Amino acid sequence: LDNAANDVNTIASDTGTVSFADVDDLTVGVVTIPDSQTPATPQGVPVAGMTQTGDLKLVADTLTVGQALLTQGDTSLSADEIDLAASVAGSGSLTLQQKTDGLDIHLGGSDDPEVTGPNDPLVLSDADLANIQDGFDKVAIGNDKTRNITVDDEGATFKDDLALVANGVLDLLGDLMLKDPEGTDEDGTTGKGLTLSVDAGKGATQATGATLTADELALRGEGDFNLGNGGHDVSVIAADVGSLKFAGNGNLTVGVVDGTVGITSDEAVTLKTDHDLTLVKGITIENGPRDDASQGQTRADDIITLEVAGKTTQAGDAGAKLDASGLVLLGGNYALGNSGNVIGDIASEAGKVQFNNSGDLKVGTLTATHADGTQTTVTGVNNTGDVSIGTQGNLAINEGLATAGNVFLNVTGKTTQDGNGNITADGLA
Repeated sequence: LDNAANDVNTIASDTGTVSFADVDDLTVGVVTIPDSQTPATPQGVPVAGMTQTGDLKLVADTLTVGQALLTQGDTSLSADEIDLAASVAGSGSLTLQQKTDGLDIHLGGSDDPEVTGPNDPLVLSDADLANIQDGFDKVAIGNDKTRNITVDDEGATFKDDLALVANGVLDLLGDLMLKDPEGTDEDGTTGKGLTLSVDAGKGATQATGATLTADELALRGEGDFNLGNGGHDVSVIAADVGSLKFAGNGNLTVGVVDGTVGITSDEAVTLKTDHDLTLVKGITIENGPRDDASQGQTRADDIITLEVAGKTTQAGDAGAKLDASGLVLLGGNYALGNSGNVIGDIASEAGKVQFNNSGDLKVGTLTATHADGTQTTVTGVNNTGDVSIGTQGNLAINEGLATAGNVFLNVTGKTTQDGNGNITADGLA
């Protein structure tokens, strides 16, 4: 029943699959079966809410769920105003999206938030989100015609895997938390056990202190994902983005999330954590659309910066390699022994560092981009622990290589040293 000219005030059902479009306002409510009055039921037999054994799709200008909605298949609700005033439950996916292309979506807070922009957004308030029951395979909000998605400064909480999709920006004004109330996701994963995937064409911004909480995080889009202004509670991250700045508050793994493998970026990548970092999958900076070769722009200024207070470890397979023009290591200890790493320049201010490379390598001067967006210059190697550098090409020590421990060099090609490339260490081998 998808004729957009349908004009029904109230809908109810107890059936298989339902697809219904309405011309204006539509309410999921109570409808009395015609001619159902009996002495026992003088008011007639009511059908309250919507119960489906299959899928449900509703489209309207304004959609109000005034009675409980239960779907065994997938549920899709499309409207420019959605009011979830009753329980919404199901075991498939739940999609909530605007009807009009180019509309914003606002998550959390009140029914009438203070907003800026060219239009009134689709608002899914705290009260709306509270009526979304635990048990969906995934909750998907927005689509590729959504402009921006904003998380209210009061935050927003979801109980299942969440996918946010927008053509514009994800604007994180408050905390976005994914936490299953049962402590276990439907796939049996313990802990938070939930996956957040963000497809935002123009990237993401973060207010200071606003954080993401999810077990796994996938970021996709051609824009800049600036998520370094607060420590996120995320265990596994993967990304395919324009650039990335990300700060975590616990152990962090670069892995596979929602089909995205490792971190691929067109511009600089910064990862920061106060704990340990594990590179199960790699980080690659490519020549992207913002690198105009005709103007002499390459990935030469696109640097990986790792700010890890604990220990960083790296898997040895090809899928875990670091591939960028430059690599800056800050903070703790680094065991980056993957011989497939492709790094041109290295600089560090860290503890103990082991690094292997597959081609020519230079100890040089690099600009570190910190998670909060500030930049500093890191010159050469200035470490507190042993430094081990291995490369299958040549090694050029163009800046100082200093450490309180020992220096070990394993170079297949030629090692050279210029006037600034002094080696200061307890021992050299």
